[in-house]
Amino acid sequence: MKITVLVHAYVGHGRNAGGETTLHDILKGCVARGASVDVVLDQKTAYTQITDVDGVTVHPYQEWDNGKFNVLCRDTDIVLSHLDCSERATYVAEYSHRPMVHLVHNTFWQTEGYLAMGCDLAIYNSEWVAAHHAKANDPVAIVPETMPPPMTGVSRTATFNFKARKALGWPYVVVHPPIDPTRYECTPGKHVTMVNLWENKGPDVFYALADRFPDVQFLGVRGGYADKHQDIRVRDNVTIVPNSNDFRNILMNTSILLMPSRYESFGRVAIEAGAAGIPTIASPTEGLLEALGEGGTYASNPVEWDAQLKKLLTPSGYTKASKHAKARSAYWASQVEPEMDALWAALNNL
Repeated sequence: MKITVLVHAYVGHGRNAGGETTLHDILKGCVARGASVDVVLDQKTAYTQITDVDGVTVHPYQEWDNGKFNVLCRDTDIVLSHLDCSERATYVAEYSHRPMVHLVHNTFWQTEGYLAMGCDLAIYNSEWVAAHHAKANDPVAIVPETMPPPMTGVSRTATFNFKARKALGWPYVVVHPPIDPTRYECTPGKHVTMVNLWENKGPDVFYALADRFPDVQFLGVRGGYADKHQDIRVRDNVTIVPNSNDFRNILMNTSILLMPSRYESFGRVAIEAGAAGIPTIASPTEGLLEALGEGGTYASNPVEWDAQLKKLLTPSGYTKASKHAKARSAYWASQVEPEMDALWAALNNL
C-alpha cells in the first residue's frame, strides 16, 4: 500500500506539536504493517534534502518542484492530509481518482468544511471529536459570520451562509494519539511545568499560580508552533525553555504538569507525562476528561487550582495521583495496537 501525505509541517521538519507527532506515530504504524509512505511539505523548512524519519520518507518543500505532491498522487493508493493542507489534498485526490483520508484533530468549523469537500475515511483522535462530527446530518454553515460591507459607501452587510453536509455519512475510525511509554519513561524532576505558552493553553493560570506559590519552581516550555504568540513573562520562580525534540528532557525536570487549556481535543502531553508517573492538573475540557478519565485531577477556577496544586505538593497526594497517571498512560498504550489494526483494515478496504 502506498500512502501519500500533504502537510505544512512534520516532526523534525519545523514542528513537534501534538498534531504532527500523532500523524507521525500513525504513519509509522502503517509502515510497520507494510505501507510505503511519502510525506510532502508545502512550506519551507530548514531541510532541503529528502529524509527518512522512522521509515517515513519526507520530501521538503521546493519552489521549483511544488507539483511533487500532485505527481506522487498519480501512483498512490491513499491520499492523506490534515489541518490547513486538507483542501488542496482533497482537490488532488479527486482529480487523481484516489481515496481521500482526513486525520481530524478538532471540532472547528474549518474542519467541517474540509470533511464536506469529500472524505472516504475520517480518522478521529478521540471519541468525543468523532461524536461531534457525526452528531447530525443537517447542513452546517461553513462561514456563519456576518461579513462587513465589501466596499465603502455600501450600507448593507453580506451574510455568507455556505451549506455543506455534516460528516455523518463518512466512514471513520477513532485512533487516539498512539503513545509508546518507553519513549517517555524517566525519573521526574522538581518543577511544576506547563507546555506551550500560547494564549489558548492558559498561560494566565500558569503565571497566576507562580505568583501565589513563590516558593515553588515553575517551568514554562515554548510551544511547537505560534512562537511569536508565546506568553513570556519574567518571574523569579519561573524558568522558560525552548521546545524540545525529546520530551524526556522536559519530563526529567518536571514533577507536576499543568494543562489549563481552554480547548483540548485529547491531551497527549498528559499521557506522555503519565508514562513517567508525572500527574497532571487539567481543565475539564471534553478531550482532557477522555484522556485522563475519572481519576484525573481537574480544576476550573483559582480556588480549585490552588487546592489541587497544594494537594499534589504533599507526598500522599502526589503518590496517589502519580499512580493514576501511570496507569492511565499504560491503558492508552494498550489501545495502540487494536486501534491501529482497525485503521489498517479500514485503509485496506479503500
